[in-house]
Amino acid sequence: MYCMIEFFSLGIRPYTTEMFFGYCHTAQFLTHTRLGGQVIIYDQALFTAKHFCSLVKKHKITCFTAVPTILFVIDQYRNLKAKEMFSLRYICFGGGVPNLNVIKSLLSKLPSVGFVHTYGQTECSPRVTALLPSAPKEKFGSVGKTIPNVEVTIRDENDKALESNQIGQVCVRGENITLGYYKRIEETEKLLRGGWLHTGDLGYLDSDNYLWLKGRLKTMIIKGGLKVYPEEVEQVILRNPKISQALVKPLADDIYGEVPICQIVLVENESINTEEIKYMLNQELAEYKHPVKIEIVKILSLTATNKLKRY
Repeated sequence: MYCMIEFFSLGIRPYTTEMFFGYCHTAQFLTHTRLGGQVIIYDQALFTAKHFCSLVKKHKITCFTAVPTILFVIDQYRNLKAKEMFSLRYICFGGGVPNLNVIKSLLSKLPSVGFVHTYGQTECSPRVTALLPSAPKEKFGSVGKTIPNVEVTIRDENDKALESNQIGQVCVRGENITLGYYKRIEETEKLLRGGWLHTGDLGYLDSDNYLWLKGRLKTMIIKGGLKVYPEEVEQVILRNPKISQALVKPLADDIYGEVPICQIVLVENESINTEEIKYMLNQELAEYKHPVKIEIVKILSLTATNKLKRY
């Protein structure tokens, strides 16, 4: 049986509707057309929540996929009305560290919509896990469990499998895994060593096999021999409802080698004392993980796939 699903493709940046990456082609475009769904492509150069809502209402869209930045824009829209979005059944999101306050806010504003947090990468075709609306509330913040026919293991620097709740590199196995990089033998062997695709992401599996992400190997900061995961620090900072975006990155230091610093973007018309942020950090993170400097900026640069530009 074919399921008729109308689908809204956001594109991957707030200002364009580019459709060149694996997630859009597979999890969005091909999946929905295979099910007999109709695909509605956003038709303006600049994304606005007002126009998005008008398209949902006009085409009776049932499902759409977004990156965290887009969800923030929708959440800030003052005229967001659940009764005008009655057709919308699911919002899938991924592709970056989400602001959990934004997700909670949208859950309250759109109570009939199921939110699906997804995780994957192009080399995995791309989906690996999904946190479904039916998941227990205490799993909110994880990226869920593996999809059918996909396996995940967590491994240390020596490729030894780790136990539950131990942080290491996320490794994936399944028929969805790439055969390798074209004419790049050495990189392919490194990527697929031991029969597992090494994602470069850091995280852990809890006792119920839900995957929790902590950061990226490439972004990890080594402060005096201690590991600091920028995404972990950002998640704590983003719990403050006055902050819309946060970026933690390294700064060279003569004593420690490198130390974390942070840039934040505030919600419109909000102000904040950095002491508020320091207090939050003290409650949840060891002191060595705290940014030594917190700077308020108007905008943070994004990559082509709408993720924070860390380099």
